[in-house]
Amino acid sequence: MRQQSAKNQKIQEEIRKRLDAGEWATGVPLPPARELAEEHGVSSSTAYRILVRLVNEGLLWQHSKGRFYAAEARHLVDTVQPFACMLPRLQLWSLVLQEIMHGVTQRSAFYKRGTLLIHNPALILQVDASSQPRYADAKVQTGILEEFFSTHADSCEGIIFDNVWRDDVLAKFRDRLQRMVVINRRTELDFVSAVYPDFDRSALLAFAHLHARGFEKIYFISTHDDYYVQQTMAAGTAVAREIGAAFDASCIRRPRAAEERAAFVQELKKSPQRVGIFSPDDNWSLRFRTDLEAAGVYCPGKVGLLTGIGTNAVRGDRPLSTLVVDFEQMGELAVDCLRAEQARQQTVEVKLEVGVTT
Repeated sequence: MRQQSAKNQKIQEEIRKRLDAGEWATGVPLPPARELAEEHGVSSSTAYRILVRLVNEGLLWQHSKGRFYAAEARHLVDTVQPFACMLPRLQLWSLVLQEIMHGVTQRSAFYKRGTLLIHNPALILQVDASSQPRYADAKVQTGILEEFFSTHADSCEGIIFDNVWRDDVLAKFRDRLQRMVVINRRTELDFVSAVYPDFDRSALLAFAHLHARGFEKIYFISTHDDYYVQQTMAAGTAVAREIGAAFDASCIRRPRAAEERAAFVQELKKSPQRVGIFSPDDNWSLRFRTDLEAAGVYCPGKVGLLTGIGTNAVRGDRPLSTLVVDFEQMGELAVDCLRAEQARQQTVEVKLEVGVTT
């Protein structure tokens, strides 16, 4: 312990000497805690505590991004910076993104910050709303972020990522920008905030509603291979078992292309049971109701159809039964997370609106 204490004291003394020499006074950041740790043979947490101690003594200043600077360099570095939004041009989510961005811009204005909207077409490839999106793999996502950090990172206070971004990719950039938040999904990263619908409540509302309406079998429709759908499905599976609904792995279906939807309609038409369907995507639900009606299968007599987002597209004269997610609130909470000192996990309220399809 005495050896460790002496080593820590030596690190502090070295930093003090370099500060006195004005090495970092021009706004150049100190080395990250990990580099200091490797250089001096201590743990990253020890190196970080040493830096924080010097902040408390007034010798260093920590930027909102997490990097440490000489205290006198603060006026050179601490400028008002916008929040960056790394969101895709995905036709499927166009209405959702409008609501999220309204919340983001309103909350950013409250904090007197601007927003920088970054679209990279390589993140998601989708021809139109009726075609299946193809998501960028880890290598492509890493390249997108490398490009972003080389051009914009120094001018942004934090980044908002949507649900298609991978945790293993974000983990690579931990030292590049401390303030990150993902929306529409949970995250396993302890340094990244997350704002998402209350998946457990969503599942309870959806499956309990269909079960209570007398649908003998319930299908969950996996519309896309992204975190949002996966986490919604996981919560639904657990809830279905708890309430005793007829639901197992065979009830998770992926009828995405037009011909797959048509085959699924015929399967339902021949089924002796009344079937309830929960899809977390409004676009798919609208198209499937059209498929059902074209085949002479009507809701809610034979099939109950519940959609999972609640955009204006599923409302109107013949509204679909839907879960409603407050995406504007999601955008506001995302900005609040970027202003917080520690990473947060926050949920957004979900409500059920019963339409004509259940």
